[in-house]
Amino acid sequence: MIVNKHVPLVVRVLTIIFTLIAAGTAGDGGIKSCNYGQEKFRSGKQVYFLIVVGALVLVALTLRVLAFDVRKLRLPSPRSFMIFDSVCLLFTFASAVAVSASPVGTSVCSSKDDDIKTLLQEVCDFKCSNIVTAVVTMFMASIGFVVDILFTTGAIPVFTGPPPPEDFTFGED
Repeated sequence: MIVNKHVPLVVRVLTIIFTLIAAGTAGDGGIKSCNYGQEKFRSGKQVYFLIVVGALVLVALTLRVLAFDVRKLRLPSPRSFMIFDSVCLLFTFASAVAVSASPVGTSVCSSKDDDIKTLLQEVCDFKCSNIVTAVVTMFMASIGFVVDILFTTGAIPVFTGPPPPEDFTFGED
């Protein structure tokens, strides 16, 4: 399967959009340390880690797209892109896992009891929908980096020339 030369750019732009959504919705979640009875729901550090990673990846990937895809500056080696994508993949995946494994992600937002979930959202002043959206979109951003790595390594070939001529032989020799 050979893809058009614009597909990697579209994947990078989608990754930028996913990190923007993740950082924005996690920041809007209003998470803070919260005590309710004997339970302590301290997930602020994990959520702030996701916000910081989202902001850093957003800035770095936007600069990369503007410099190398839009302005067409001289490309560094593919190894440099691999290292950049690998580090971004590591941090985006780690931040999504950190938030999903935090007390808010495991005890509250994935709870089957809607009454407890609603009560804790009101008492602790956060929104599970924003936390879940942030985790899912950050996972999608990490998938975007995996696909970008596949483009960089050539595992998914990118076609940059003119389209091939049509073949109307219908298998005839």
